[in-house]
Amino acid sequence: MKYKLLAFDLDGTLTTSEKKISPRTKEAIYKARKEGCIIALASGRPVYGIMPVAKELELTEYGGYILACNGGCIVDCKTGQTIYDKKIPEKYVKDICRFAMDREYGILTYEGDCVITNQENNPYVQIEAEINHLPVKQIDCLDTHITFPVNKFLITEDPEIVEKEIPFVKAAFPELNVFTSAPFFMEIVPPDIDKADSLLVLLKKLGLDISSLAAFGDGGNDVSMLKRAALGVAMANAGKECLDAADYITLSNDEDGCGIAIEKMMAGEL
Repeated sequence: MKYKLLAFDLDGTLTTSEKKISPRTKEAIYKARKEGCIIALASGRPVYGIMPVAKELELTEYGGYILACNGGCIVDCKTGQTIYDKKIPEKYVKDICRFAMDREYGILTYEGDCVITNQENNPYVQIEAEINHLPVKQIDCLDTHITFPVNKFLITEDPEIVEKEIPFVKAAFPELNVFTSAPFFMEIVPPDIDKADSLLVLLKKLGLDISSLAAFGDGGNDVSMLKRAALGVAMANAGKECLDAADYITLSNDEDGCGIAIEKMMAGEL
């Protein structure tokens, strides 16, 4: 197969609505790996939240990579080595926390194996915790609590609030990268961090170029990698921006979309 690195978003792409990988998709990934493909899991989730999927796909045994926090951290699954790790500059951390709390946003980040947040009962905070199988810890004063490096912050609000407020967050922190990964999630990550840029870092490490990359996604944080990849595959359930960025639109995440696209690639149809 001409594509040597296959990069998958997780939620809404590789996993079904029940957060599972379908048997057909899993089998297609195994076959692609046997043909020499390298698998990368590129997600907004932290490493802890991606690792169970990596283990399910046997990446810890046969090799593969995690691109966590939208590419802010790259981990070699087989060795456990972190090969790339970019944090939000320290000078912004307190200001981000205060900005969110002043506007009464829900905001979270990660500390060890916990989600820490100013609104533990926020339903979207609970969604993030459930996705990653992490407990939630209430921290009333995040701005004074966080004295450690942070890969990303996640603002969690109703979709209409996120849509209305994202221009204000971008204006407040123009040096950082701000985007939505779901209608109710607003991501704040270091400058020049997105999935495409981190995949370029990984490609260089592997001695490959962009012509070797096929990327699969459904959300706003997947648009950059779909545009840059030699083959960008959007799920049928993807948002318009993602669909417009893709070279090919497969079936939905609940209809074996990734597996069917991989099968077409191996058959030389893509």
